[in-house]
Amino acid sequence: MRNNLALIVAVLVLINVAVLLLDDDETEYLVTRIIDGDTVELSDGERVRLIGIDTPEVDEYYYEEATEELRKLIKGARVSMESDTNNRDAYDRLLRYIYLGDIFVNYEMVHGGHAESYCFDPDIKYCDEFNDAEADAKEHKRGMWA
Repeated sequence: MRNNLALIVAVLVLINVAVLLLDDDETEYLVTRIIDGDTVELSDGERVRLIGIDTPEVDEYYYEEATEELRKLIKGARVSMESDTNNRDAYDRLLRYIYLGDIFVNYEMVHGGHAESYCFDPDIKYCDEFNDAEADAKEHKRGMWA
């Protein structure tokens, strides 16, 4: 009985290690298309809306620049994502914070003046950081605030 228990524990440990190794690839997602400055499409066709930021829409001032900045940052890159309270928005897009390695993409878009802080309850985990980043971008006249 004791040997069977040890064998079961060993098998479970090996299964957990295998799952962790396999999950490593699943925690990164390939960005294949930039829809606009705050929305991307992944290789599996899933659309992702960056939480906490807002960029100009088509035909609005700074639309092209914001979209191009996001394209330069992450198009063709493997990114990781973090959720907040809501999983999807009204358009069925995933709502996520996006990271390229150590770069917090949502924050960088606001800090660079390519997006505005857009805190929409209940997804407000980094609201203070985004508000501070926007104030700094305005003060230093970066991006759309130049």
